[in-house]
Formats: sequence, structure tokens, C-alpha cells
Amino acid sequence: MGEINLSIREKDALKSVDRNALGKTIDRALDGESLADFHRMRLADCGPYVAGKLSAFETAIRRYRDAKSARKVSETRESAVRAGYTLSNAFAAMVDRMKTEERFDELFHVDDDNFRPHHHHPDIDIKVSFRWRKTVDEAWTYGAITFSHTYRARSRYGDSAPKRKPSAAKREAALQEEIAREWKHLYKTALYTVRDYFQAGGDGSTIPKTFRAVTDSQGSLNNFSARWWQEKPKDPD
Repeated sequence: MGEINLSIREKDALKSVDRNALGKTIDRALDGESLADFHRMRLADCGPYVAGKLSAFETAIRRYRDAKSARKVSETRESAVRAGYTLSNAFAAMVDRMKTEERFDELFHVDDDNFRPHHHHPDIDIKVSFRWRKTVDEAWTYGAITFSHTYRARSRYGDSAPKRKPSAAKREAALQEEIAREWKHLYKTALYTVRDYFQAGGDGSTIPKTFRAVTDSQGSLNNFSARWWQEKPKDPD
């Protein structure tokens, strides 16, 4: 799964599973039957969210089967039932997401397969490409916007000076980790901002070619940093 788009494999897996059949398989697992049916249903391919809930359900089932005392059996069964309910709901949520994504994909698509740099520079540029059209009968129009931002080191509250000065290699590694974290923040913010703009009915022709991310008073990025259509508030006189 990409940052905002489901993969073809995930969509195929979601379409191959019948929710009623999933419910029956969950019930059979609670009754002591094999867990192998879940893997034949390709639930693990339905995205990390569903795969995580499947793993939690399988763990709950094993604890239920290993329980000995009546109290433990009752507690673990209740936990397993809840985990099964959560798994079913997670699958339904992903199906809803897929349907929403496919519906919007008829009018726009935001690429989320951007190259992630191995070495980060303080001057960050993230290009988000997209295609869009006003109706399904129109030809696609392609565009892109590049978000820029400059990383600046900031002291954190509670940080204390190290007793021994770290080596140059450790300082560089720490710097790379910090810039990488900021790069990922802007990358995710940029993708979601462009996607949400289109989902809200935004016109792709008004998206600028470049935009410098807006930071807060501390110079930090936030979830609103990529909103190119919002003017930066003016300082009071």
C-alpha cells in the first residue's frame, strides 16, 4: 500500500473476499476449526490494517484454545470474539476505502510512489504529480506541484547537553535522521493536502507549480503547511 493509494494487489485481495464468508470463517475459528482458511482468503494481502487485525485475532484464538480454567476460557473467548468483530470491521472499512478511492480515481489520481532519497539535504523539495479532469468524458490533464522547505535545527525542550561531544559521524547520522523525519512529514502532508483538495472539488488548473511550505512561529511543519490556497496570516500592526 502506498501512502494514500491502495496497490493493485490489495484491491484484488479485497475484491476476492466475501464479507459473509469472512464472518462464517471467524465463527468457525471460534468453534475450534483451523485458521488456515484466513490465509486462503488472502486477508493478509488486504493491506497492513487488515493484516494487523488478522494477526491479533489469530493470537486471541490461540490464547482461547490454550486456556484451562473456566474463568480463563470465558475471558479469552470474549477477547477472541471482540478481535473477530474488529477484524470484520477492519475489512469492511478497507472495502469502503477502496470504493471511495476508485470513485475518485475516475476524476483524479495523486501519485504516491515518489522516490525517497537515501541522503537528505537541508533544502527539501518534494514533487507531487497528479492527473485530473472535470468529467469522465474529458481527457486527462497532468500536473505537478513542488513543495519546498528548509530544515533548521531546533532545540527541544528537556534536551540536555551530552557529557561528551559526539563524533562527526554520529553528528551527521543524527542530522540525517532529523532531516529524514522532516522530509517524511512534509511528504505525507503534501500528498494528503493535494488529495484532499481534489476530493473537496478543487480545480487542478489552480494548483501552483511550486509552493514553499508554511511553518509555525517555531519554524516547525504542521498538517496545514502545504495548503497553498491559504494566505499566511499577517502580523498584527
